[in-house]
Amino acid sequence: MRADDTLVTSELAQLELTRTLVRLGFSTKVVAERVGEIPDNVDVAYISRVTFQAAVNYRIQRLGSLDSIHLATAELFRSELGSFVTYDKELGAAAEEQGLKVEAPGT
Repeated sequence: MRADDTLVTSELAQLELTRTLVRLGFSTKVVAERVGEIPDNVDVAYISRVTFQAAVNYRIQRLGSLDSIHLATAELFRSELGSFVTYDKELGAAAEEQGLKVEAPGT
């Protein structure tokens, strides 16, 4: 990834970050601040009916429900996508099966 790359995430990132921070015991204030920073740092792709249906149509056995939405979101940007960034090995393998270049920076 380059410093000038545009980062995009599914709106699911807001849910996943919220749940992770709550499970780790962070205060309501910290959770709100951190989750509120997402749109400041990355573009957020909202889950449309098209994205949802693409996620439903995947027949990749190891792909979970939320990960299928992340992958379907990335596929919307396929022509512009430099890399699909994930630290989840199963999601990364599924993305590679779909022909996406996968990166896990720092690993």
